[in-house]
Amino acid sequence: MLLSLLIVFTFLVVFRSFLYFPTFEEHMKRNELNKLPTGKLTLLTKNKYTDEANKIWYRRSFLGSILHHPSENYVFEEYSKQSSSEVLVNKKDFERGSYDYKPGSFNYYSSWHNPLRHFVADVLPLMIY
Repeated sequence: MLLSLLIVFTFLVVFRSFLYFPTFEEHMKRNELNKLPTGKLTLLTKNKYTDEANKIWYRRSFLGSILHHPSENYVFEEYSKQSSSEVLVNKKDFERGSYDYKPGSFNYYSSWHNPLRHFVADVLPLMIY
């Protein structure tokens, strides 16, 4: 019994130190940190684009965009070392050369580089709060 409690306590300490879980206030204000592309996005390779400020943006796959109506929108993500910014643009508008970007969400952790941390810090709070 004591060993079980020790294991659970150790797991919780490691889990908490490894994974960031935002407070309600942090979660509600996180999109203030979101960035948008500067000007036009230019295709570099298959799903890799650059904006007019030379920031790299990646277009997510259909499944990677499933929470953002992927049949209607493209989702682009810009990564920093840890976090990421998302923007949405209507597919038809984008293909006609219109770049009316809509903020997606700021992610404390990139869904590409840190999927477990992204789930805990960015997706799970949506379900809890």
